[in-house]
Amino acid sequence: MTSQYDYESLGADTFQQLCQALLAKVHTETQCFPVGMPDGGRDASVPTRLVSDSIVYQVKFRKPTPNKLASADDICSWLERQIFGEMSKIARLASKGAIKYVVMTNAQCSSHSEAGTRDRMQTWLDENLPIQSQIWWRDDIDRRLDGQTDIKRTFGLLRDASGLAEMLGIVTPSMDLHEVVRLARTDRRVAA
Repeated sequence: MTSQYDYESLGADTFQQLCQALLAKVHTETQCFPVGMPDGGRDASVPTRLVSDSIVYQVKFRKPTPNKLASADDICSWLERQIFGEMSKIARLASKGAIKYVVMTNAQCSSHSEAGTRDRMQTWLDENLPIQSQIWWRDDIDRRLDGQTDIKRTFGLLRDASGLAEMLGIVTPSMDLHEVVRLARTDRRVAA
């Protein structure tokens, strides 16, 4: 089951913790840095045998744009400013052996070849960062989160009948909402 999740309701700090939880699920050796503290450009990192910060993850939370959808130019400009503010830290991490820098963001991307936010930002990263870099956009995080019921439950992202059905392990998409609620009332995992 695929969804788009309401990251904005989490706020910046909790969104960072959600991203860290996803990383820790995939890479058990992930080191997660405390929220709201100076982190040297790292919200999480994956070490290798020789380098403690081999793959570095930085979370960038975009607040919703009031009364309008953000344009591709708005999103690219915002993200360039965010990353530009980390440039000296990225250079220092690269000099210490970091081989990859990944930005995780709740910002929506567009996939238009060469003109969309995904391709435009990848070109900008390739031209401006000293190491291999990538952005995990909202859609990238959504797909990594889809199969992680425990993480979605922890962060309050199972909010509707389909979320309740997922938590209960009901995979019948045609099941009636009343049937889901009836089953939930008999399941000890669901609070009364």
